[in-house]
Amino acid sequence: MQNETAGADLEIMLRKIIREESGLTAVTPADKWIGGELVLRPGREGLQEKTVPIETFFNKIVMLRNRLRVLEQQIN
Repeated sequence: MQNETAGADLEIMLRKIIREESGLTAVTPADKWIGGELVLRPGREGLQEKTVPIETFFNKIVMLRNRLRVLEQQIN
């Protein structure tokens, strides 16, 4: 049982180190945004608005940022 706990702790530590070294960081929105929605409302009438969960939007932004960092590292 203790071996399993040590293995899990080691895995968590390794994941944290890899994230930090690669510049990949987890980002969570502030409490006031959790459960919220991003509403995209078109400027022209007759077109449907789109709603996206805030968590999904932030996740996509963070993924894009991380991909740009990796691309920059590959270029350099």
